[in-house]
Amino acid sequence: MSGKRSRRMGFALVVNDDDSTHQDGIAKLFRDAERFDCLVAFATYSGFKWIESQLKSRLDDPNFRARFLVGLDFYHTEPGLLDTLLAMSKKHGDKFIFYISGPDRGCVYHPKVYAFYHGAKETVVIGSANLTQGGLSQNYEMSVCLEGQSGVCGEDIETFIASLIEDDEMVPATNGASLSFSGICSDEGPLSFHVLVQSEAEKFWAAAWCIEVHYVPAAV
Repeated sequence: MSGKRSRRMGFALVVNDDDSTHQDGIAKLFRDAERFDCLVAFATYSGFKWIESQLKSRLDDPNFRARFLVGLDFYHTEPGLLDTLLAMSKKHGDKFIFYISGPDRGCVYHPKVYAFYHGAKETVVIGSANLTQGGLSQNYEMSVCLEGQSGVCGEDIETFIASLIEDDEMVPATNGASLSFSGICSDEGPLSFHVLVQSEAEKFWAAAWCIEVHYVPAAV
């Protein structure tokens, strides 16, 4: 066992139920945070809105830093949110770093990590909850919230992020990278993204499981 893993740390389970949700637990951790890392497979604005005000408030602090690493696999992440995060990265520069799945990635990107760093302490929520309304409040989800001295999990998270970037599994979001994803629904009207998501998802699973799928687009 390495030295950092033997450091004292506390933990608690986070679940979505009638008494509490992931959105409640995660939102309050922004209060004293100096840095925030968000690594999620799927992200939608309905999930992001639950932390948006807290995040923007902390970004007013010149010493606060945030990184978002958002996956694009399986067509679940909303292009509109990608544009929102891209605009925030442009506005805040080095204070807000935004990565998305690389076009030549070799594996599915599937973590759900919300890491907060404050002085000599860190709090990390790791589990099943994506940055979506379902993940943060409506689905049956469970995560563990780890609290301890700086470096208990943070060093491993930093190493993991560095390896993703070095291997081009995650790349900096740019106008081209974001818009190439959002452009898939630009010609079909406001509901086309949801129609296309269903269509493409069915095509994916049909290919994966060698089954025949007949898809009839929903009326717009």
